[in-house]
Amino acid sequence: MQNLLVEVENLKKNYTHHKLYKIQELPAVSDVSLLLRKGETLGLVGESGSGKTTLGQLIGQLLDPTEGIVLFEGQAIEDMTSQQRKRLKKDIQYVFQDAYSSLNPRHKVSKLIEEPLIIQKIGTPAERKEWVNDMLNEIGLDKSYRDAYIHELSGGQRQRIGIARALILKPKLLVLDEPVSALDVSVQSQILNLLKSLQQKYQLTYMFISHDLNVVHYMSDRIAVMYLGGIIELANVNDLYEHPLHPYTKALISAIPTYKRQGEPVLLKGEIASATDIPNGCSLHPRCPFATEICQFKKPVLEEVNQGQYVSCHLSRINGQ
Repeated sequence: MQNLLVEVENLKKNYTHHKLYKIQELPAVSDVSLLLRKGETLGLVGESGSGKTTLGQLIGQLLDPTEGIVLFEGQAIEDMTSQQRKRLKKDIQYVFQDAYSSLNPRHKVSKLIEEPLIIQKIGTPAERKEWVNDMLNEIGLDKSYRDAYIHELSGGQRQRIGIARALILKPKLLVLDEPVSALDVSVQSQILNLLKSLQQKYQLTYMFISHDLNVVHYMSDRIAVMYLGGIIELANVNDLYEHPLHPYTKALISAIPTYKRQGEPVLLKGEIASATDIPNGCSLHPRCPFATEICQFKKPVLEEVNQGQYVSCHLSRINGQ
């Protein structure tokens, strides 16, 4: 398909854990496959420890996978030449949750935004100065902020600088990792609307990672729900919120304070399991109120149940819901 930007095939990422002279593999992302279309926003949601940030960093080229393939515009990244990988670093940019810790406090705003251009050897000093001024205007800040330091800015202004730094290279994909979670609600809406307008203007593709389902609903075209390293449901935003299929998704959505519940809310037992002790079968079954015997020993696979809606659940597949 010509409109595909990113294809992920059977992606896995294990971290190494040393305990009592033993080396243990901790699966953070397990056998994930998904597609990311040009110009869309794919939301990625799940509890802390679900693997969504690790998946974002794999796609954002901040981590190398243990297994699996990531294709960008049809080409496997692992097969790219060094020159192609350098160009890829322009095309994929990452916006971090905490702008304060991800930006160098010793550099002025102008240097922070200009630095990616210097690394990529793009433009003359005069051209870069002009581009930085243009980018400051794009994110809603006056060029007088060029000489400011990060500690002199508010949280919303810092996040705007992080966005500007990512956009200065004119990327095709932005991986946005909890970009508004540390901001006040009023500032969140400003940043979200800024991201939407920039996406439309520059035809950007977003992977938007968040635990806030209201924010994800506002930003996303499609949503992938993660649990213990795997995607358990994937659907268009309206289908997922109006007709969730997986019990975990139902529990997440019924926990939204503003959600208009149809029937009784779905409540899960206990807490998410540790990556050192992932349950057999369906990883959710110890917490799921609908679990049956098959859930305890057979791992469900992600299958298309309705058009464009995929779910990894024995109950949904058996009942055809």
